[in-house]
Amino acid sequence: GLVVNRGRSIPVVHLGRLAGQPDEPMGAGASVLVVQSDSDWLGFAVPGLRAIEQADWEPALPEHTLRGQPAVSRLLQGRRLAKVGQGENERMLRVLDLQAVARAMREQVASTA
Repeated sequence: GLVVNRGRSIPVVHLGRLAGQPDEPMGAGASVLVVQSDSDWLGFAVPGLRAIEQADWEPALPEHTLRGQPAVSRLLQGRRLAKVGQGENERMLRVLDLQAVARAMREQVASTA
């Protein structure tokens, strides 16, 4: 799809579909996460956004098991984690670098053109 934000037309992709998850319809609670990668903008549609929280990041480690796959696939299947929340609400979540995904998508499109 496409969204206009601050006078700029931004392409939007369904993040779950991109990650190979079952297709979830976008309802009233849907959000678009807009990221800038270099000079390009890309939106990622998600069915809902519960919170944006402070995170403690673990160091990035090399991903040896995903070599040979396209960059977008490697990024979407990464195993890097971040700790979010505090006390009883503390949990580990998978990290997804949307700027890196947008950059890899742009490079993949450019290489097929």
